[in-house]
Amino acid sequence: MNRPKVLIVDDDDVLLSTLQQVCESMGCDAEIAASGNEALVKLKEKPFAVLISDVRMPQMDGPTLMKNMKKEGFTVPVILMTGYSGNSIPESEGVLILEKPFSRQQMQDMMRPFISNNT
Repeated sequence: MNRPKVLIVDDDDVLLSTLQQVCESMGCDAEIAASGNEALVKLKEKPFAVLISDVRMPQMDGPTLMKNMKKEGFTVPVILMTGYSGNSIPESEGVLILEKPFSRQQMQDMMRPFISNNT
């Protein structure tokens, strides 16, 4: 059985590890990337059911990652995590905003539609 693949992008190692555990507990294969550039490399290697990214990261932030994904032709759905309420990132088709702090259940609920289509 093919397990859905999730790509998690964040510069916070603790959050990466926690989210990887959440994804794996849902039956997903979770890969991590510590930067937007690393995420773009991984996206070229294999398809993902969903990408989960922090909004604010050094070098390449979440919105810039999304622009680069679009430019490269990637259509993977995106969940952007932000600790800044009232941010100016518009939700668009395939993009959801998850405000920090969030619960494990909130993350699972947001991911479920994307991973259930791939099982």
